[in-house]
Amino acid sequence: MSYYNHFSKEKYKQIMFSSLNVGDKFRQDFFSKGRRRANIICIKTGELGYIEERSKKKHTLYSAENYQVSSFDQLLLT
Repeated sequence: MSYYNHFSKEKYKQIMFSSLNVGDKFRQDFFSKGRRRANIICIKTGELGYIEERSKKKHTLYSAENYQVSSFDQLLLT
């Protein structure tokens, strides 16, 4: 019998990171030491950089061409 993963359903609409303006908010999932942190709100700080809103951790992408993130407020209609 297979295990049903109830976390696998996407809740927010997927958008391209490159289509966001600097200062726009989006949601991102992270994995830290085997634990999932879901729907963390992030703010775009530059062409390839963003920062987590609460913890202020900075992240940098190598390429934003095909990088998708979840929308901050647009729900996925299913």
